[in-house]
Order: sequence, then structure tokens, then C-alpha cells
Amino acid sequence: MAYIRLRYRKGPEFVASFGFLDKPVRQVPEYIDGNERRLLQASVSPKRFRHLEEDKTVFRARCLAAGVRTCPVLAVIAPEGFTGGEPGAPVVRSGQEFRSVLAELCSGEFILKRCRGGKGYGIYRVLLSDGVPHPPQDRVDEHTDAGIPVPRPDYTDADSLYHWLRSLPYSSGVWMLQPRLRPHHDLVPLMPGPGLGTVRIHTFLDQSGQVHLRWPSLKIPGEGSVSDNFRRGFGGSAAAPIDPGSGVLEHGVVRAAPAAPVQQLDHHPPTGIIFRDCVIPRWEELKEAVERAARCFPELPTLGWDVAVTPDGPVMLEANWMYGSDGIQAVLGYGIRGELTELFRCLAPSRPWNGAIPATTGTD
Repeated sequence: MAYIRLRYRKGPEFVASFGFLDKPVRQVPEYIDGNERRLLQASVSPKRFRHLEEDKTVFRARCLAAGVRTCPVLAVIAPEGFTGGEPGAPVVRSGQEFRSVLAELCSGEFILKRCRGGKGYGIYRVLLSDGVPHPPQDRVDEHTDAGIPVPRPDYTDADSLYHWLRSLPYSSGVWMLQPRLRPHHDLVPLMPGPGLGTVRIHTFLDQSGQVHLRWPSLKIPGEGSVSDNFRRGFGGSAAAPIDPGSGVLEHGVVRAAPAAPVQQLDHHPPTGIIFRDCVIPRWEELKEAVERAARCFPELPTLGWDVAVTPDGPVMLEANWMYGSDGIQAVLGYGIRGELTELFRCLAPSRPWNGAIPATTGTD
């Protein structure tokens, strides 16, 4: 560890996250760091196009126009002056309007999500009974990457929920109310809690028009958490790389405690499920949907996609032009600097979408 710190200026967290207590030191240069990765991503994702994925209502509209399935939006909660929205979904600008929307929905489980959010923060599960919202009791405390506590839900009715959302300091001011999706029944044993685990898969649209799919993995929420963000194993989350050809999980990556190293295990500790016994349902359908979606965003030639596998099939939840590399490398167990930089060299230049619905031509 001392040699890694002196020679490569990498600290204990690097060693713990990437398992360098048991790896040859010569592999350190193969790991790309966040600064280098961010420069690459910014170079191919012009600022004028980033809103296409950062604004979830715009992202959803683009997906729907191309025939790509996404999670429905039941309402948009926004301040005065908001001019966007969702076709068929009311825009809520007061507690009274929110009360009317919830009364019509009556009962069930729903998700509130920031329109411009990321890293699993700002996602809240809402329980609705006879039009009255209640915060769930099983949600665990969460923190941002900087260690700042994420505010816990504090409301007793529609009006107080509306004003609580308006008070959150990290909100862009616009929220979406969506139905709570549940995982495919084959995946429920791995994620029996309130969270919805998703498949993270990365796309690269090259100059010949081919979409390359890379480093698929299943993100598994920690016990009691609604978010599946891996965060290198912090918060009890886990992840498992997926064999690209078969959809079979290869192994699991977990962290027993914040100060503990990331470990590769053959089973999921909370449930005892053997990872290699699990196959992502409708895997070929999921890959085809991701490729089709990637072709609908030529302005952003590389994206990290989060796809829910539901009983009705794959559902695109979001994409990220600025996706992390630490999680990929921790899950895979090796560095991706060489492969990532080569993929970036082959990317197609950003160009506006022509509105055509793309055909799936196959991936590598």
C-alpha cells in the first residue's frame, strides 16, 4: 500500500475499492481515474446536447418517439413559470392541485423522482391510501458522496408533501410522480426489499453506425434502500457483472462495511442467492432495446443506461453521459483504461437526431 501511494499517488480507498491487497501492483496503471474519464466524456458530449438525458422529461419524450419503453409519468410537480411537462400528465403547482391528483390515484405505491437528478439521490417511495400519502417506514438513512445527509421524508398529507418537496435544497424544482415498478419475478429473490435493481450497460456509437455494448452489470439495492446506486459498495449495495452473451451473473461484488475492502463473492450475503444461478430475464430483448435507444441519441455517442427488468419486459429509466468508471472497474475486477480510450477514439461525432426510428443491426 505504501508503494502504491508513493509511486502512483493512490490512497487507501483506491486499494480497498479495487482489491489491491491481493493484486499485482503493475496493474495500477490500467485503472483510469475520474479526472481522465471526465475529460474524455466531456470531449464527445457537447453542452448543448446534455439536457437530452439530464432532463428526464426530455429523455422520456425522445425514447417514446423512437418506440423505446420508459416508466410512465403520472404528474409533474413544478414551480410557477415551468413550461415543460408530459403529454397526458398534469403539472402540479400547489398543494391543492397535488391533493386532487393523489385523490384520483387513490391507493398504491409510487415514486417521486427529481427531474434532474442522479446517483440515486432524490428518489422517494410514497405509499398512498385513500388519496393520503405516507412515507414508508423501512427507508434507511442515505448520504451524498460528500457525506451530507439526504433529508428524510417529512409529511402527513398532500399539502405537506408538496411543501416538503419544494423545501429540499438539492432539488431543481421539478419532480416526477411515477408508479413504483417491481422487478421481474426471477430477480425478486436478489432484491426482496423496497428498491428496484437495474441493469447498467454502456453504449458506444462508432463512426460506422455500429453500437457497441460494454460492461453490463446488475446493480442490487442494499437492504431497506430504494436506490440501487452501487457507490463502490457503500450503503450495503451490491453489483454483479453480467456475461454479455448469456445474461448470466458472473459473481457478486460487495462491501461488508464502509472501511472494508470490496470483495468478490459467489453469493449475495443478505439473501444467500448464488450469483451464477441467476440469469437476467429477456436478456436479448434488453440488449436490442438498449441498442435502439442508443441510436436515438446520436448527439451523445456514449451513454451509461439504467434498465429495469420488469415482468412486462425492459424499461429504460435513464441514461448518463457522465457515467463513472470506478464502479465498472470495481465490479469487473480489472482496469478499463486501454479499452475505454480505444472506444472513445472510434466514436462517431455528435450530430442531431433525424427523428427516424432506428433498426437494430446487432452489437458486439
